[in-house]
Amino acid sequence: MWLGIVAIAVIAIILLILILLSIPLRYSIFADNEHICIKGSWLFGILSKKYEINFSKFIESNIESKDKEKNSYVEKDEKFIEDTIKNTENVEKNLEMKDNESTKFSERGAKEEKENDSFKEKSEKITFMDKLRFATKNGTVRIVLESLKKLLYISKPDELNVSGKIGLGDSSDTGILVGATYAIFPDFAVEIDWKYLEKVFELKANCKGSVMPIKAIWIIGIAFMSKPVREFLSYTRGKTDE
Repeated sequence: MWLGIVAIAVIAIILLILILLSIPLRYSIFADNEHICIKGSWLFGILSKKYEINFSKFIESNIESKDKEKNSYVEKDEKFIEDTIKNTENVEKNLEMKDNESTKFSERGAKEEKENDSFKEKSEKITFMDKLRFATKNGTVRIVLESLKKLLYISKPDELNVSGKIGLGDSSDTGILVGATYAIFPDFAVEIDWKYLEKVFELKANCKGSVMPIKAIWIIGIAFMSKPVREFLSYTRGKTDE
């Protein structure tokens, strides 16, 4: 009797998890010249998250960093002048210290030998290029790309709108860009106001869509359970000689 109750409870929990994972995870993305806003919600809005990237802050911080670099260059130049004056005054002292430097040189040689030995030990470890070669050879790269393609397919947006103004400042260059955009993204190209004689870039994009977590988990799980991926994970842990 108790085994039957436990079995029913386990089955009920599994069904509940499957039902929850079948509820779509909805997302919306808005982007313009200044920021990107990503919103996600699950369980009919009970769980929601918002993430925003502000480009203007990055631009301002970049300008401030450039100003600091300029000031640091000026300070370095002043310090360099002071150091050269001190060095000219201490030439005789430096000549007397040559004997001490010869002994230091021998110590440095021994230290460099130790560093070279440690570098050889590190170089014997598996590098990123070794991992990439192995993943390409045994088919892991192909499986990952196929899984990404499937994930993009099940999460493709239901609604996508693009609008704005684009101009490169030259009519011929803008014409080439217009032709390429109409050839690849004809629906987007119609919504854009092309400026052939102006240099402007004002673009807004908005998309909405959804994805079922259970489908994404299934695709990722199949990829991880495949033989090439398991071989690759074993290789990265050093469990194979291939």
